[in-house]
Amino acid sequence: MNLESKWLEDFSALAATRSFSQAAERRFVTQPAFSRRIRSLESALGLTLVNRSRTPIELTAAGQLFLVTARTVVEQLGEVVRHLHHLEGGQGEVMQVAAAHSLALGFFPRWIAQLRNEGLNIATRLVATNVGDAVHALREGGCDLMLAFYDPDAALQMDAEIFPSLHLGHTEMLPV
Repeated sequence: MNLESKWLEDFSALAATRSFSQAAERRFVTQPAFSRRIRSLESALGLTLVNRSRTPIELTAAGQLFLVTARTVVEQLGEVVRHLHHLEGGQGEVMQVAAAHSLALGFFPRWIAQLRNEGLNIATRLVATNVGDAVHALREGGCDLMLAFYDPDAALQMDAEIFPSLHLGHTEMLPV
């Protein structure tokens, strides 16, 4: 059996949204590509996980059982990758942070300085990137923390059970 970790994340997104198009948007892929990935997962397992004849879609009994395992595997893979990165770095615990460019330049330095002033001695490695790449890094275990602006109307939505979020502050954006 050959399963790709992204298929497990896709399946989790589909279960959360109960919509192929919304889940595809969350995963930053086209809806046809997303549908193919879910079919590939079902083919690899030899099971039907999704009842496509209903709107919104429903998970089959097998899909409901598999969802628990899929979420657990994604979480465990992320933890193992982070742990291995820490071991390879030889620097002890280093928090890998992916942040939107504007947050990396403005918010992050002040925030980490405040944490250190409060006695949290934490080593960090910051990568300034676009939000899509930051989401990918978080999902693939390439970072421990992602900093991004929150907009309830934006397409950036992640499964809160796998990727919990925390409000760290607020800022005003001014057009220039």
